[in-house]
Amino acid sequence: MMCLIANIAACGGGGGTTQSAGGGSTAGAPSPSPAPPPAPAPAALPGTDGAILTTALSADAKTLYIGGEFTHVGTPTGSFVPVDANTGAVVQHLVVNGSIRAQLADGTGGWFITGSFTTIGNTSQAGFAHFKADGSLDNEFYLAPNLTVTAMALNGSDLYVSGCYQGGARNGQCIVEDVDAATGSVLKWSVGANTSASHLAVSGNSLYMSGSFQTFAGANRFNMAALDTRTGALLPWNPNIGYGAGVPFVNAIVASSSAVFIGGQFTTIGGATRNSVAAVDPTSGQALAWDAKLSTTHSALEVYAIVQDGSTIYVGGVFSSAAGQTRGGLVALDATTGAVSPWSAGLSLDAYDDPLVAALTVNTGRVFVGGQFFVPGSSALTHTASFDKVSAAPLPWLDAQDQNIAIKQLGVAGSQVFVGGDFALLGGLARSRVAAIDLTSGQVTTWDPDSVNTDGDSSTGVVSQLLVSGSTVYAAGIITHIGGADRYAIAALDGTTGAALPWSPQIVGGVTTMTSSSTTLFVGGAGLTSVNGQTRGGLAAFDLVSGQLTSWAPNVTGAEIVRLLATDSAVYIGGAFATIDGQPRHGLAAFDPSSGALLPWNPDVETMDPTSGFNISDMALSSGTLYFVGDFSTVGGQSRIGIAAVDSGTGAVDSFGATSAVIHPRGLCVNGNLVYVEADQGGGTPPAQAVFIFSTAKNPPPATQYIVQGWVDSIVPLNGYLYFAGQFTDSATGLAPNITIYPQ
Repeated sequence: MMCLIANIAACGGGGGTTQSAGGGSTAGAPSPSPAPPPAPAPAALPGTDGAILTTALSADAKTLYIGGEFTHVGTPTGSFVPVDANTGAVVQHLVVNGSIRAQLADGTGGWFITGSFTTIGNTSQAGFAHFKADGSLDNEFYLAPNLTVTAMALNGSDLYVSGCYQGGARNGQCIVEDVDAATGSVLKWSVGANTSASHLAVSGNSLYMSGSFQTFAGANRFNMAALDTRTGALLPWNPNIGYGAGVPFVNAIVASSSAVFIGGQFTTIGGATRNSVAAVDPTSGQALAWDAKLSTTHSALEVYAIVQDGSTIYVGGVFSSAAGQTRGGLVALDATTGAVSPWSAGLSLDAYDDPLVAALTVNTGRVFVGGQFFVPGSSALTHTASFDKVSAAPLPWLDAQDQNIAIKQLGVAGSQVFVGGDFALLGGLARSRVAAIDLTSGQVTTWDPDSVNTDGDSSTGVVSQLLVSGSTVYAAGIITHIGGADRYAIAALDGTTGAALPWSPQIVGGVTTMTSSSTTLFVGGAGLTSVNGQTRGGLAAFDLVSGQLTSWAPNVTGAEIVRLLATDSAVYIGGAFATIDGQPRHGLAAFDPSSGALLPWNPDVETMDPTSGFNISDMALSSGTLYFVGDFSTVGGQSRIGIAAVDSGTGAVDSFGATSAVIHPRGLCVNGNLVYVEADQGGGTPPAQAVFIFSTAKNPPPATQYIVQGWVDSIVPLNGYLYFAGQFTDSATGLAPNITIYPQ
């Protein structure tokens, strides 16, 4: 037996206060009381390393439960993170918002970075920056405006950059140039190019480059070329790289006076056969005898990273062996002969794929790697590791086990390793797919149901919907083990401890959506075929007092249900379907909550292109009106593009949405007189809104701009603020990754 009560109705799966907006006083009414003081600013929120798909607010509105695809929750770190080389602790730094394409040590403890970031700390900084040795931004270094830098190399005071102009008078022009490493002004030369280089390396008077080109400076140069660093003139160096009938590409170049080491995906280079890594003559480009003889068991062979450390060359990528010796994803080679070193990190992945090493760096005692692999002695998939440079023994370092991050570069400066890539949170507290945030302090709580991966499928454990009923938190999704117990598709969790409650329905299929009325918990899923041995056709219901399965069993087999809403008089379903029980129902239908009979309620949703189907992506109830969004063009014979409202009792079309249009909306939230619609994608250049505001009253909605890089999947209004959650990073204001707060 389990005592359950109905959940608080709210937007985005959460609960909160409802406030009106823009209303005026009524004639004859008492004078309004003085406006209450504004609510104090809420605490800053932590971020997550993966998407937040759902949120739910506790009954006392003090705790926000989150569910999704994340594995860690913590203070946002941004995408360029200094980490202590010995302990793995993240060092305090300015947060870079956006991905990092390349990083380059300036030789004095500072760093150049380039990528798709838009802010650093609270400063607008688009695409390129120089950090000083103390971690501050260098405001004296300034490249030409609108230049998107794709590759860098440094030789003393000469910084070589390659990129293309985006916008302005030189829009579309690509260059390779020599600039002052202190100021960014052009020093000796600037050479026009038909495309930007993806990698640069310098040795002596030669600047080596790779990119997607077939000619350079009017000469045949397929993907690789070299310039004289003194004049910018094209050199005769030409490795003539090839990949059979495919297109070769280069991911790494390391240059010295005796050899240029090249890694990527190719089968021939410099007139010889080489498997994705080679050493070529620095003058002629002809292949040297050096040959790692890489091979792969499962995956496509590719090299991503090369580091030279004295007489040793470390190579990282996707491969299983070198010269017939097992070396999964990482190998150490003699820089002169190419002989395989006995040093072996012993990385592995699974029976179907070779491990991936995407980034490498070394210091005096360790080899640091980033990618996706298992370290010997550990059963947890990780993205970072550190190994003793003599024994190859794994050493404790940065914990990124099961974290959803993409590490693209590693670099060493002094006692720190700089980690760069496509992520907003590195490290943090382990919280697998579900967590709770104290809204007073902004801290992650100890509540940790830990929805774990139990069958090797990376999608297992994903929590796609949460619902709070009193002290119970319901979780639904791709679940097999949560709260310390085996649970399939749905679970009831203690809202304080996170432990799984005894309620455990035996479900065949899945649960993708759930809702509750005052007496009943309703669940739905496209593949839901039976519960506790009883046949069900996509929908089922449980008594909220006893937890027992009820006889309520509408048959919606074949319908894709994305949203359920319930009152004591109707259960509404929204999704992608054209008929229910043989009756025409286009994306919306309603059932009797007691008998399960299909109700005559039918808003008559239509689309301009019937072949594309009828899709309702979300809906919300407020004061007898059902608001909904999706891909449609008419409702009840009246034009409504993507957004509409109907009477929840009769299905009659409301005037709301008559003058609006929304293309491919993700969801919506109704709060008082305002309707917030989640767009398909936010950010970009120029920045597009992630959330749009519509008014249900005659007064216009606020002109607030809600801009994030990505999309919003959940909105919780609370105390004059909006809590957004989804998959996004900031575009201008230093927001936490995947969850943030806006004033309403």
